Amino acid sequence: MSEFAHAKIALIGCGRWGSLILRDLLALGAEVTVVVQSLANRESILAIGARQVVANMASLSGIDGIVIATPTSLHSDHLMEGIKLGVPIFCEKPLTNSVATAREVLQKGSDQVFVMDKWRYHPAIIKMAEIAREQTYGKVISLETVRTQWGNPHPDVNASWILLPHDLSIALEIFGEVPSAAASSAIVINHELKQLTTQWRFSNQQPMTTVIGISSQTPTRQVAMYCEQGVVTLNGGWDEHLDVKLFDSHPSESAQQIFTPGELPLLSELRTFLRYLNGGPAPKSNALEALAIVQGVESAQELAGLLP
Repeated sequence: MSEFAHAKIALIGCGRWGSLILRDLLALGAEVTVVVQSLANRESILAIGARQVVANMASLSGIDGIVIATPTSLHSDHLMEGIKLGVPIFCEKPLTNSVATAREVLQKGSDQVFVMDKWRYHPAIIKMAEIAREQTYGKVISLETVRTQWGNPHPDVNASWILLPHDLSIALEIFGEVPSAAASSAIVINHELKQLTTQWRFSNQQPMTTVIGISSQTPTRQVAMYCEQGVVTLNGGWDEHLDVKLFDSHPSESAQQIFTPGELPLLSELRTFLRYLNGGPAPKSNALEALAIVQGVESAQELAGLLP
C-alpha cells in the first residue's frame, strides 16, 4: 500500500498543468476529488483515476488538503474559499497577481498556504545552493537567469506573472531571500508585454539579472551563477547536470559537469506536501515568501512603467 493511500486531496482545476498534478497525486497514492467549473470533461477526469468530480468547492468535505491549479487571476478567490475549509493548501505559483490580494491571503491563512515553486525542488538548483553556501568555486558574485519562449498561453495575466516567479524562487532557494528590484525595462508591442529585463539586489548588495520574454523562437531556460573562480550554469530545465567553466581554463577546454539526478520537481513537491499532511516538514515557499515574490514581480513591472 502507498505511503499516501489515505490522503484525501481536493484538486481545484484540471487543465494542461492540473492534469499533470492529478497524474502525480494518483501515482503517489492519494485519493483525489477534482473541482472544475464545467463538468463537460467529467468522464475523462474520472477515467484518469479521480475519485469524483464536483463543480464547486462548497461540495467538498472530509478532505486533508487542497491543491490549486487554476489560472493565476483566480488564485486569490480560490485561496480565500479554501482557507475557510481549514486545511493546508498548495497553490500553483504565483500566490496571486497583486500585492494587495497576496497580503489578504497572508492575513487570513498564513499558516495554511504554501506555493508550488517547483524550481526549489529541482536537483540542479538545490546543488547550486550547496555550491553557493560552501563557496566551492569561491564567493558568488552574481546570478543571471534567462527564461524565454514563444507566446504566452495564459491570457488572463501578462508573461511576467507566469515566468518571473520561477526565477525569483530560484534566487530564494540559492540565497535564502527574494532580491529587491533596482531597475527594469520592458518591450511592449500591441499592448502585450514581450520582454522584461530586471536588475535586482540582494541584502548584501549582490546583483542579479533576469530576462523573461515570449518572442523567442528558441525556448531558453538558463541559470548562470558567477563565482570568483568560474561560472556554474544550468543550461536547460530538463538537464540533469550543471556545467562548470573555470576562468583559468583554456577556451577549448570543455566545461566540467556535475551530475544532479533526482526526482522530477513536480512529483517531488507533491510528495513533500503529502508528507506534510502526514506530519512531516512543511513544503518550501510559505505564504510570507510567496508574498515577497509577488512584491518582486509587481516592483519589476512598476519600474518598467507597466503599472498605471
